[in-house]
Amino acid sequence: MDRKIKITMLLLLLYPAALFCQQITLKEAIETTLIKNDKIFQYKEKLAQKETEEKSAWGNFLPSIDLKASYTHLNDNMVINLNPIRDAIITIQSGNQAEFANISSILSGTGALSPQQKLQIKGQSANLLNSLLPQFEETFKKQDFKTATIQGIQPIFVGGKLIAAKKYATAEKDAAQIELTRISNEAVTETINSYLRVQLLKNVVKIREDALEGIKKHAERARKLFEEGIIAKKQCSACRGSPC
Repeated sequence: MDRKIKITMLLLLLYPAALFCQQITLKEAIETTLIKNDKIFQYKEKLAQKETEEKSAWGNFLPSIDLKASYTHLNDNMVINLNPIRDAIITIQSGNQAEFANISSILSGTGALSPQQKLQIKGQSANLLNSLLPQFEETFKKQDFKTATIQGIQPIFVGGKLIAAKKYATAEKDAAQIELTRISNEAVTETINSYLRVQLLKNVVKIREDALEGIKKHAERARKLFEEGIIAKKQCSACRGSPC
């Protein structure tokens, strides 16, 4: 019983963190993230710049004719390697699985997991995720490639260059929009994960509060029964810390 009381008191000390869930809803937390996150603000500024450049592309009316051909040999294929992000996802998620297993073990009454047990669960989760997730690597240009470009603008009517410049500016704006969406999704995902962790902590605190209240009621009933002579003093040993 002493052990349960100690665990309950420890969780009560952590209770102020759980007040977050009472002060703000998940929807409000996400809205706040989208408004106040510095990285999102940075990419919004970049998008605004690309939108301005797209508008200014209408001013490109210089006529030109350009023909280019080239052969390129690279040491290796050009690839986009996002495996560090994949590794980070696996590390974070496997760590979360170990912590969830630890919390589940505590709530079931079997006690907290040892560091070795948590490390084992983390390793198992990491291996599973590693087998499920594909490699975040994409080849976007081969080692050897030829390029040829031709651009012609009618000197009398420069609408061709205008369209080309406009398309380029639009592509740049679209790329900035994709980057902003990606950064926003990452920030929202992190906000949701943090919110759910706090919500879980709040539920754990509530369970421990209820357990502590039950202990107090049990002790009070035992004390009254002892005072009325219904039970012996030795039968009142469970209500440790009470007058009996």
